Amino acid sequence: MALDPYLWVAAFATVAAFFVTSPYILIDWKGFLRSFPRVSENILGSEEYSRGAYGSGWLYHVIFSFRYGLGLGMELLALGGMVWAALRRRPEGLVLLSFFVYFLFIGNGRWVFTRYTIPMVPVMLILGAGFVVWLGDRCGRLRVPALWGLVGLVLAGPVYGVARLDRLLLREDTRLLASAWVREHIPDGTTLALHGGYSGEPQLPESEEMLRERAKGQAGPNRDTYLLEHPVHPRYNLVRFGRFYPADRVLDGWMEREYDLTAFRSRGISYVVTQESPLRTYARMDEGMRAILEAHATPVAVFDPFSPGSSPRPVYDSIDAFFVPMAGFSGVERPGPKIAIYRLDR
Repeated sequence: MALDPYLWVAAFATVAAFFVTSPYILIDWKGFLRSFPRVSENILGSEEYSRGAYGSGWLYHVIFSFRYGLGLGMELLALGGMVWAALRRRPEGLVLLSFFVYFLFIGNGRWVFTRYTIPMVPVMLILGAGFVVWLGDRCGRLRVPALWGLVGLVLAGPVYGVARLDRLLLREDTRLLASAWVREHIPDGTTLALHGGYSGEPQLPESEEMLRERAKGQAGPNRDTYLLEHPVHPRYNLVRFGRFYPADRVLDGWMEREYDLTAFRSRGISYVVTQESPLRTYARMDEGMRAILEAHATPVAVFDPFSPGSSPRPVYDSIDAFFVPMAGFSGVERPGPKIAIYRLDR
């Protein structure tokens, strides 16, 4: 078995495909070696992390990832194909089923992102297609209309979801709209407070002081040194208030765990930018901040991803900072969190 040439061809093809699709590993192989243990720990660890009510990573993928990633009909056909292949026990079917060892790894990890199931999609589609053909063969003279009807029914949901997703991705994100507004209306050197979550922030250029502080502990050329050498304007002092995830992305000198009006005044803050979303892990405004702003600030701009007067119920991957829903598109107009910009009263 170990000397079978096809086995070695398959192994070589696997390694080659890995490097062809991930060439940056060869360019920055030292960085890859530094990061790989941390990624492996997250994938292989048994500690539960952000799985919500599901508890199990395997259950999360079955109930959520495949449900909204493939569509319920396609998932059911794939599961039927798995059972069908296992019962037939033909070599080609068993080879496909062996790929589900990968599923055991990703479901056991601390992180159970929906995107981790993407490599399984081709295998599940092949199994589902084989099961559809087998079902069609059971229909006799009705085989052709039965197959077309089943395929149309199964594809209707995913086709609709892809069309709505692409429509949203073609529209400008609220974070970009807010960033453009800030650059146009708020002068260079202004100090802004950011609240709600690192991932939901508008993309604003940091001041030279912030960039120099961040670049201190970084070896070699990087994004921050590049921005210092190729300055863009305007630049802002960005102070983050409240709970932030991930906290290690934020400089301690530019972050405040507690906040009140006195803290705003002492830091010379003129504007406060907030982010909130149903994706609360990554964008959420505390009620304490809301109370301060309602009493001592004036809203000057709001960028809302939802249409006015709607009652949206978007379905997000709750552990991923991807502000585009996987389902529940009604009332969703564009990607991103709701961003509000307030001017502090003098």
